[in-house]
Amino acid sequence: MKPDKTLATRWLSERKKSKERLSIALYANADGSHKLPSLVIGKYANPRCFKNINISNLPITYQNNAKAWMLTTLFQEWLQEFDY
Repeated sequence: MKPDKTLATRWLSERKKSKERLSIALYANADGSHKLPSLVIGKYANPRCFKNINISNLPITYQNNAKAWMLTTLFQEWLQEFDY
C-alpha cells in the first residue's frame, strides 16, 4: 500500500489502496496462566503465504471468510477450544 504522507516531491498517481484484510483475536486469562492459540481470520482458504506450510502445525487457528471479519460462528468455534 502506498504511504499517505511522504517526502517525495511528486504524487504517486493511479495507485489504489490495498483491500487485503486480516483479523487477529488473542485470548488469555488475567494472570496469563491459560492462553488459547491466536485466531487469525483471512480472506482465502489457502493463502499464498502458507503455500508449502501445513497450517495445522502452526501455533494458530486459521479461519477464512470473504471479508476477513469476526463472525459469531467463528468466535463460538474458537471458544469451544477453551471448554475442553
